[in-house]
Amino acid sequence: MRVLAVEPYHGGSHRAFLDGWIGHSRHAWTRVTLAPRKWKWRMRHAALTCAEAVRERAAAGESWDCVFASDMLNLAEFRGLAGAAVADLPAVAYFHENQLTYPVEHPSAFDYHFAFTNLVTAAAADRVWFNSAYHREDFLAELRRFLRRMPE
Repeated sequence: MRVLAVEPYHGGSHRAFLDGWIGHSRHAWTRVTLAPRKWKWRMRHAALTCAEAVRERAAAGESWDCVFASDMLNLAEFRGLAGAAVADLPAVAYFHENQLTYPVEHPSAFDYHFAFTNLVTAAAADRVWFNSAYHREDFLAELRRFLRRMPE
């Protein structure tokens, strides 16, 4: 199987997880990654930047069987922007952490955009994986509270 891995923040624990998994996998992996700087900016522009890289690789003849995307990526935007190269591929969103329950220093400064990106990514994925059952249940519980704050 040929797996396209998209990681907008390829550093720290995100890098350790992805590189470790790839190192123990029997599958062929293509990494599309961005440097681990300014995580908020990475989440905002990664879909556009990574989609461009994927279109270039596809034009050069590369193809894949599935997409493996980090929680730092807006998967819906990425799939739309990457076009035919990934449009019909099954996609897994892996939540190493999430912006709904990630601790913030000042709760009044909580940025709903990042939490909504996680929601959209989960909705756009064919499968959603979490690093633990606790993390999954915590995300789902907070997601219910988050959605009740929405005006509609």
